[in-house]
Amino acid sequence: MSEPAPARTQKAPTTRETPPDLRTQAHRQIMDYLRLAKDSDNPAIVEAAIQLAQERQRLDQKSDPKISPILAVFLATCVAIAAVCACWYALVYHPGRMGLELVIVVCPIAILVICMYALFSGHLSQENFMVVFQWVGDRLKELNPFCKGKDAVSLNASGDDELPPPGGAV
Repeated sequence: MSEPAPARTQKAPTTRETPPDLRTQAHRQIMDYLRLAKDSDNPAIVEAAIQLAQERQRLDQKSDPKISPILAVFLATCVAIAAVCACWYALVYHPGRMGLELVIVVCPIAILVICMYALFSGHLSQENFMVVFQWVGDRLKELNPFCKGKDAVSLNASGDDELPPPGGAV
């Protein structure tokens, strides 16, 4: 007679230990400094450990997000909707070059505000925010008629001279 097949043993799924988040690491580091200060008999080591713990706590507080990420997403969505509405209004009520220049002003400013929310929620570094800020400044400088070496652009309120004739005929 045949014997039953041996039961297959299921291996427990291997779990990778994820490294602790930055907040937990910072807390552990502060506690290590304080333990060092508690266990040491040398007053210079105690003072240095307490000072390092205080500096680490200050750095940790500075890097904490100022607003929650959910609030940042909500505010960024509101800014994006407002920018789309402003662009629509500019293109409908100011046809031609004037409307396009208003869109060119609104879009970078909306991007800058959204990046500001990302900065305050901790998802964008100050260095990258300054890159975006410089980019927005360059875009707005292009529209400035008073820049050196640039001819003044006359904006026609109707913008009819900028639009191609209907049907594409010249």
